[in-house]
Amino acid sequence: MIKKIISFVTFRSLIVLTATVAAALRAIGAVIYRPLLVEKTTLGLTLYLFLSGSFWFGIGIWLLFKFWQESKTAEKQMALAALLYGIWYWGERLWIQPMPGHRPFALVITLLLEAVFWLPVTRSLLHTYSLPKGGSNE
Repeated sequence: MIKKIISFVTFRSLIVLTATVAAALRAIGAVIYRPLLVEKTTLGLTLYLFLSGSFWFGIGIWLLFKFWQESKTAEKQMALAALLYGIWYWGERLWIQPMPGHRPFALVITLLLEAVFWLPVTRSLLHTYSLPKGGSNE
């Protein structure tokens, strides 16, 4: 049982770490390739890439720090961040960077990752608010 928990916790931490590194690369890439981005697009897109990358990098570092400290709220914060990241991801894909052919695959991956972060939170909520063995609330 403990091996399952440790491996599940490690898996979620690796997902957060990967997303954090990707966000940092996005922000750094916006700075490094700013002249090219401004030439091909607008300054607003460069600023958006930098700010969104920096924001999600900060969120990722915060989550990893809370998880490392074994905070009681770390799981809920990870689940909330995963939900917000999924909403942001799909908002960006629908309005800023359309991806015509990959939507079904990306949707399945998004839903699977949301489940990875929300299942432990849902399980703990069900356990907390479950009825006593007698079946009544009294």
